[in-house]
Amino acid sequence: MRAARGGGVVAPGVAETASVHPGASLGQGCQVDPGAVIGVNAANELINLGGGLGVRYASLLAPVALVSAVSATTTFFVFLFAILLTVFFPRFGREELSARNVTQKAVGGVLIMAGVALIEAFVPKG
Repeated sequence: MRAARGGGVVAPGVAETASVHPGASLGQGCQVDPGAVIGVNAANELINLGGGLGVRYASLLAPVALVSAVSATTTFFVFLFAILLTVFFPRFGREELSARNVTQKAVGGVLIMAGVALIEAFVPKG
């Protein structure tokens, strides 16, 4: 259904990446430097593809429950890298680091990981 609309996986990445500057729309992001937008999007898609293939390959070699549990930690690492970028390289990424915002995101990440742990604990194996 998504491919019929012309969406697929790449289109959302283009829309997100084109907004290089906070508050910039798709058109404004491309007007700034279309080559940079396309380059960043291509790198993002390659990293995403590599991660997806890595998870699928790991599922062949290890128990799926273990692979799923480790994959659920992605939220934590994205959160951690966003904070590190904001603190050490604010030019490349900015995250609001108010106590309320950090607490909300931390609680959300813990809930996601707890949900995966509950699913893995109570779903029948085999």
